[in-house]
Amino acid sequence: MKTTISVISENTAVPGSGLYAEHGLSMMIEQNERVMLDTGQSKSLLNNMEIMKIDPESIDRIVLSHGHYDHTGGLLALLSVRDRRIPVHVHPDAFKRKAAITNVDSQPVTADIGLQYSYDLLIESGADIHFIKNVERINSFITSLSDIPRPEGWISWDERLMCEDNGTFIHDPFNDDTSLIVDTDSGLVLCVGCAHAGIIEIIERVADFRNIDRIYGIVGGTHLSSAPGDYVERAIDIFKKYDVQLLAANHCTGQQVQEQLAEMLPGIFVNASAGTILQF
Repeated sequence: MKTTISVISENTAVPGSGLYAEHGLSMMIEQNERVMLDTGQSKSLLNNMEIMKIDPESIDRIVLSHGHYDHTGGLLALLSVRDRRIPVHVHPDAFKRKAAITNVDSQPVTADIGLQYSYDLLIESGADIHFIKNVERINSFITSLSDIPRPEGWISWDERLMCEDNGTFIHDPFNDDTSLIVDTDSGLVLCVGCAHAGIIEIIERVADFRNIDRIYGIVGGTHLSSAPGDYVERAIDIFKKYDVQLLAANHCTGQQVQEQLAEMLPGIFVNASAGTILQF
């Protein structure tokens, strides 16, 4: 059965489409169900869905890749225009307070960047919340993967990113970073929201879990914009190792790295702006 992945919300938009470009990400994965991965940053999600002729009622379930505002901000607006409840699959850690903490004049400045809506508000607004951890079957063609193993002492390259744990801010371990394994006629497609847990680590976990040596496609944010140069080079080697045929990287991949990927992976890289539609 044909699988379609549509990018609804992203930092950039297809020129002339009328779609809003906004820092964030939302994608729809369609096979025998319509599954939305993330809801972008704001109500612009609904604007783009209207232009792309995606009826909010037609979405069968939602998966949140992690608890940052630019992936969850449009959720309440989407719930508000639906007449029926909808399953929302999310890691419990997504509800932790998340912040970016920077030093200004030697003083810490805290900016909240987490999920803006409480569990109770989402339930009241029509979300049937299903907590997911590790490996979870979402439906007949999608499996979620979170709690990615990483080396002892691992912290994000962006050391500003924190979460609250027992009343204290710690470096966010991003256990809630959730990717989707999508089974398609073309082969396995990996959909990532931000890949905060590390795109290499995620790919290796997928390969180990599925016992495979080939990943047909990767779609979404790879978080390589803040990665060291040697990690980006290793990521390119990993894409080649697993014979990736389509790399539709966007959002937190970063323009400079996207240009590098396009050069190093000719014929494979696609700039997946809002309005991009991929078929497998």
